[in-house]
Amino acid sequence: MFFSESVLVAISLVLVALIYHKWNHSYWRRKNLPYLEPTIVFGNLANPFTSSETIGVTIKRFYETMKSKKWKHGGVYFLTSPVYVPVDLEYVKNVLTKDFHHFVERGIYYNEKDDPIGAHLFAIGGTKWKNLRTKLTPTFTSGKLKSMFQTLYDCQTNLQEKIEAQVKNERPIDIKEVLGCFTTDVIGSCGFGLECNSFKDDDSFFRRHGRKVFTSTIFRRVKGSFCMNYPNLARLLRVRQFPKDTSDFFAKVVKDTVEYREKNNHTRKDFLQLLIDLKNNNRDDETFTMDELTAQSFLFFFAGFETVSITLTFTLYELAKNQQIQEKVRDEIETVLVRHDGKLTYDSIHEMKYVHQVLNEALRKYPPVPFLPRECVKPYKVPNTDVTIEKGVKIMVPTLGIHHDDQYYPDPDRFDPERFNEDNSRSRHQYAYLPFGGGPRICIGLRFALMESKVGLCSLLRKYKFTVNEKTKEPLTFQVNSVTLAAVGEMFTCESVLTDLVGVVIALAVIFITYYKWNHSYWRRTNLPYIEPSIPFGNLPNPMKTTETVGLTVRCLYETMKRKKWRHGGLYFLANPVYVPVDLEYVKNVLTKDFHHFVNRGIYYNEKVDPIGAHLFAIGGQKWRNLRMKLTPTFTSGKLKSMFQTLVDCETNLQEKVEAEYKNKRPIDIKEVLGCYTTDIIGSCAFGLECNTFKDDDSLFRKYGKKVFAGSTFRRLQAAFFQNSPALARLIGMRQVPKDISDFFTEVVKDTVEYREKNNYTRKDFMQLLIDLKNNKLAEEEGYKHDGKTLTMDEITAQSFIFFLAGFETSSTTMTFALYELAKNQEIQKKVRHEMEAVLARHDGKITYDCVQEMKYLNQVLDETLRKYPPVPFITRECVKDYKVPDQDVIIEKGTRVVVSIFGIHYDEEYYPDPEKFDPERFNEENSSSRHQYAHIPFGEGPRICIGLRFGLMQSKVGLTSLLTKYNFTLNQKTKQPLTFQRHSFILAADGDVWLNAEKL
Repeated sequence: MFFSESVLVAISLVLVALIYHKWNHSYWRRKNLPYLEPTIVFGNLANPFTSSETIGVTIKRFYETMKSKKWKHGGVYFLTSPVYVPVDLEYVKNVLTKDFHHFVERGIYYNEKDDPIGAHLFAIGGTKWKNLRTKLTPTFTSGKLKSMFQTLYDCQTNLQEKIEAQVKNERPIDIKEVLGCFTTDVIGSCGFGLECNSFKDDDSFFRRHGRKVFTSTIFRRVKGSFCMNYPNLARLLRVRQFPKDTSDFFAKVVKDTVEYREKNNHTRKDFLQLLIDLKNNNRDDETFTMDELTAQSFLFFFAGFETVSITLTFTLYELAKNQQIQEKVRDEIETVLVRHDGKLTYDSIHEMKYVHQVLNEALRKYPPVPFLPRECVKPYKVPNTDVTIEKGVKIMVPTLGIHHDDQYYPDPDRFDPERFNEDNSRSRHQYAYLPFGGGPRICIGLRFALMESKVGLCSLLRKYKFTVNEKTKEPLTFQVNSVTLAAVGEMFTCESVLTDLVGVVIALAVIFITYYKWNHSYWRRTNLPYIEPSIPFGNLPNPMKTTETVGLTVRCLYETMKRKKWRHGGLYFLANPVYVPVDLEYVKNVLTKDFHHFVNRGIYYNEKVDPIGAHLFAIGGQKWRNLRMKLTPTFTSGKLKSMFQTLVDCETNLQEKVEAEYKNKRPIDIKEVLGCYTTDIIGSCAFGLECNTFKDDDSLFRKYGKKVFAGSTFRRLQAAFFQNSPALARLIGMRQVPKDISDFFTEVVKDTVEYREKNNYTRKDFMQLLIDLKNNKLAEEEGYKHDGKTLTMDEITAQSFIFFLAGFETSSTTMTFALYELAKNQEIQKKVRHEMEAVLARHDGKITYDCVQEMKYLNQVLDETLRKYPPVPFITRECVKDYKVPDQDVIIEKGTRVVVSIFGIHYDEEYYPDPEKFDPERFNEENSSSRHQYAHIPFGEGPRICIGLRFGLMQSKVGLTSLLTKYNFTLNQKTKQPLTFQRHSFILAADGDVWLNAEKL
């Protein structure tokens, strides 16, 4: 069907991408420049989805590698774009100053048409930059800065008050947050003429939008990379650099302030007034527009808020670690202030030479801009070499690498302000220190930034002594996705290949859209009613934006079809057609009656590289039939009964945990508690191990259990790729289960099996049953017939893993939801407890296998819980041979996916009136017998019904019985209502904690 076409198109696109990467990655070899070997996709950059390294540290590493090879310069690749790296400081000097006319541009993306706020001095280039720089230079003269000093100084009052309040209350200070408020107030006042009051108003608009500008995500990082590498295409697609609400906020603030001042003839000694004067007093033919004024105001905020707060934070951190240096700088401050009547003035801070050295050393160790980007605007021959840098090639000067080079700064990780005394500064190469850049494009506001830093530092150090609090994590690390000025310049492009690249991109886009349009016409051509899709997600929501789980999405689509009175309908997951049976007879046909057409689930696995993923739930065809036949005897009543005591033993720790919380009068995070309980059960019954999850917070089983179910947008996209292009995913060796998880479970199973076989040790658990199957003992004992093949170690590992996967999270969520509903419905809770007590009285008060089977109402409670909260909200199948839908002209072709919406069926008012209500009476004998069998399918149905459903119910009944016979549960106010579901989880799990109160009976 279209699957083959899909794979062919995907492979073609991959081949084009590989050829393109290979050709571009030969650029520096063809230029005879030494280079670091790149990898396909990211070049020399780390994978942004998995790396914990900042881009600045990555570039520092490039520099250090080149330096160790004694290169004077070298080449790297950002994605497919070649980037030139000067290592020798003379080459750095050439780029930044001596041959600046070749490197005027920074090569930073901006979109002036759609986002004029981004067209500021830092981003623009060419003549436009030169003209604007000329206009703005007078706004940062000593005289202008001196006129703004008092405005700046007034902001330190709130800073002092905040510190004083923390000292009085004997609380440690989050100095990063405090200094962020200080610099926000300074920039708000000096840049916009506004009182921000960030210390008193946590939700201040300036503070909120300031955080938003500098808060990044992988998505914004990838978007930034796209903008930097394909700026023309990004502008064509009208991609903005800054969020629209942020741009609108700053544009409105500037517009309103300018209009007010001009209308009321109001002036103020601040940066905005200088820009207004510039706008109204142009001496040449060019005007200074409102858009330019807004953009420069925004840049002033952008550059002066975060970078200064970071510099002050790092400075105080180092001074707190180095008390002698702190004392020395404080002595200087006090000495200078004595000469100025104790007042902090513009002149007094310029006399503080050692303060200046301290700031210089902080800026050396922690440069706000860890590298400087440039773009070659005309071909440049590197002096004394045969290398020519072509127009459009990006240059990256590694500031952080130079600042940590022991050639210029011996023992570079040591904080030593004496590096910047007059003798040492004079003896060092001028370009060994570049915290504000160098040459004509050096930061225009550096003197304001230093003035702001000195005022903040002096106002604090003259009154307080700082030490490092134990809550500070050491050594310090850098935020991977932090958006500072460095983030603005972290993505690069190569204009020399842009024209060809845009052509390729447009061609691929046309192919992509044509392919989607054709695939999205599939159900129309098949004469099946369908819900209209959109490109590229089909009927799925955008995974980058939605807060909806896939299960809820599928339920909504089911409900839409039901309202339209369709018996079945079509959807699209991305470009792939998906068949949805709505009528329960059609559901029955798919799951049972015509099962031979729908044997496979269509779930991705890659047995070759990830054998743990080839478990019973995923595999299909004859392989599934053989394995199902082998495993069925492990879940008989007799086998479950033999494991029962192992399971009951685990409830002791559960009881102790709840008892401890009760005695301490603390609410119970029941979701976490039951997660520990089911981890202990599965660890014991599946692996024969005592996990002690309640006592060991760092339990490996708990750690890896959480990791398996931890979702993210990336994992959701990865899963979509697996499901839609499985053949391609296998071709490139993609794993479904992360390697560390796979390795952990493989090692646990291997060690357990080896130990038991070597020591002839047996235990009544699931693992032993698998070992017996492996060694043919189960067949010998029970006359069990199979295909003659025993279980392999890989099969044992995979089945142990799925037993953990299916039995740990699904049972804990089911019990969590059950207790949540019982806490809300006290009458039902009393009724189920009464039944438990009555049954236990008949069994000498002991929880046994037989007694839990007698608890009919408990079974109804669990059935109703599984109706409202089915752990797997939809069932997937794949058509393995063409299927004609009975009484219809519709043919489901081989390869088509089928999705049965359990969640939708369970909330269908036709089967469950008032479906949001929790009512166990829906499952009494009378109601159950009158309802269609396929209206309740929490474990699936037919030959592929969950093989372990009886074990899952058994552990749920034991857990609930052990709790409800001793405690009454009520909702705690910390529980968020109504409950929402985890967006990225592939099972239906509560988002956030579920807090209950336990009252001892």
